[in-house]
Amino acid sequence: MSGTKGAVIGAILAAACLQWGFWGIFWIIVAAIIGMVVERWWQPNRENVMNWLRDGKRQINRGR
Repeated sequence: MSGTKGAVIGAILAAACLQWGFWGIFWIIVAAIIGMVVERWWQPNRENVMNWLRDGKRQINRGR
């Protein structure tokens, strides 16, 4: 299966290079890294992060 994934990723990168040049590949890689971070870090920790943000908002509002 990894060979198929590699072929698909290679085809996408080749199409991006032909269509948009180096910067197209660069932005696709940046988007892939952001997607990986969201999948691996944000999804499992979403509830904790949202609680942390709500606590900070309460502290700011209490200080007014």
